[in-house]
Amino acid sequence: TLLAAQYSRPEAEQARANYVARYGADPPAFCVVSPTKACNLNCIGCYANSSKSSRDTLPYAVCSRLMDEMQNRLGTTFIVFSGGEPFAYRSDGKGLLDLAREHSGMLMMSYTNGTLLSEEVTRELGELGNLSPAISIEGGEAETDRRRGKGVYSRVMSATERLRKHGVPFGVSLTATRENLELLNDIGFYEHLYRDIGVSYIWMFHLMPI
Repeated sequence: TLLAAQYSRPEAEQARANYVARYGADPPAFCVVSPTKACNLNCIGCYANSSKSSRDTLPYAVCSRLMDEMQNRLGTTFIVFSGGEPFAYRSDGKGLLDLAREHSGMLMMSYTNGTLLSEEVTRELGELGNLSPAISIEGGEAETDRRRGKGVYSRVMSATERLRKHGVPFGVSLTATRENLELLNDIGFYEHLYRDIGVSYIWMFHLMPI
């Protein structure tokens, strides 16, 4: 609903019309940005090969300009952040929440390991209302901690409680592997995610071995 509302804005419609007139094709529906390769975890088989020692980071001005151009030149108001860990992104003293605050006319989703979604962060996400976290898990506690580190699942569950408290819509991101395939074929697992954890959407990806 939020995305449809953004796309119905006259300036967005005009920007898309200008793009079609110039290139003869519709503009991209959304854009994926990986602002940093840094991450506070060392997950097995990370597709981005991210780690605590990774330092590759886009300047804040570049990320902000890209978002401006997507909105004003293409009429595209949906941005997806990937990583590394987007909530670990820092450049010129600013981070992901600053991008969301300064681009309030855009809808954003961020893949995240969920461990940096503190009380302060989740409260601000609720106030901003335009950035939804998609938290990566591998299933339950055993599957998640096996790949992401001991205690990660517990930290993620605490984060989901804070997100619900502050009214932040969130989802989960699952990667199908031989370690969790049986669980991912159990409809009860998805009922648990929606009913008990409170997710609004689910992404599922295939494993990209590194």
